Amino acid sequence: YYRPGQYEYQILDNDLHRDGKDPRTNAASLYYAFAPSEDVTKPVGEWNAGRIVARGTRVEHWLNGYLVAQYELDFDYSDTKLKRMNKEQLTKLLAEVSWSSR
Repeated sequence: YYRPGQYEYQILDNDLHRDGKDPRTNAASLYYAFAPSEDVTKPVGEWNAGRIVARGTRVEHWLNGYLVAQYELDFDYSDTKLKRMNKEQLTKLLAEVSWSSR
């Protein structure tokens, strides 16, 4: 299940893993929150290429060259204040984050 402040780009075999049966938990999803827009996984035995792009508050999930999920965070990853935070401060901030789908 999704826990606020914990973001997971799901990597698995949609056909063989039990999480591949639920669109919210299959490959390239924001685990248990957003399903990818389409299943663009390659057949077993071929490599998939995943990419996560975070610019400001926008986060994108790419799989095999396709943008399959995107969402906005309530904070900006590029904010210089974030770069100066210690682990405890950043963990507290992430626990309070909320996001919305676009």
